[in-house]
Amino acid sequence: MTTEAQIKANQENAKKSTGPTSIEGKKRSSMNAFTHGILSNIKALPGEDENFMQNVRDDILATYQPQDAMERCLVDRIYIAIIRQIRLCEAEAAKLKMSMRPEILAESLSQILHHSTIRRFKADDLSDEMEFNYQYYLAVTQELEPYELEDKLPSLSVIETTMPKTFSLLKRKTKQFEVVWESLREDLNQVMKALREIKKEAGNHIASTSSIHVAHSLLEDMRVIHRIPHGVDITLMTRYQVQLDNDLYRAMNALQKYRDNKAKLIEGEIVNDTEAAEVAA
Repeated sequence: MTTEAQIKANQENAKKSTGPTSIEGKKRSSMNAFTHGILSNIKALPGEDENFMQNVRDDILATYQPQDAMERCLVDRIYIAIIRQIRLCEAEAAKLKMSMRPEILAESLSQILHHSTIRRFKADDLSDEMEFNYQYYLAVTQELEPYELEDKLPSLSVIETTMPKTFSLLKRKTKQFEVVWESLREDLNQVMKALREIKKEAGNHIASTSSIHVAHSLLEDMRVIHRIPHGVDITLMTRYQVQLDNDLYRAMNALQKYRDNKAKLIEGEIVNDTEAAEVAA
């Protein structure tokens, strides 16, 4: 059981406790009564940064420093509107990131170039490897263009020094012919046959992938286009953005009006008290 002496001692100790003395300490203490309510109940969604949300909350509280329940409710509304703005920006970024996936870009390019369902581009079609092969075979046809390959055959030394890509394919052909390279050098008929096949293969490859080459040349422009939502997405996001802007501005205006009216009421009470005191005197 607490004795009378202990009670008196506790009372004396309580008098010595003056609370926080620093400016920051007093500021934190003054906010203790306003850290509960809607603000403290908003939970981070999967993938959201709780620390970031907490910092936003703390910054808003520090900025507005609500002094009563009504101000706290209005600051809650400001916080909610800002969090929703952040979520909208993150959702937009995620949507745009998805729209830049290779398969989505391929589908968009198929639509722009009016390709039929059968000829739709696939993600692999737009790879850098496909474009490299196209450019490689294009260079081969340009190397072989001066030669009809009927009765005029460039020497292997000319091919090796001035037609490097053709020469590389020619050496590869020796494996298909199961011919030793040194023996091929002496068999002009085999060389002629190999060059004809190389020229035909290069022409077929260019013809079959020319549309893919065109699509690849538009790929970067398509990525730029996909930085902005389009279609239904931009309509929904724009409407939601307008709604959030209205919510934010209404909450800010309501808080300002409430504080203005409260200040007028307090000023009126002071004036009335002063007048009453003067009359009494």
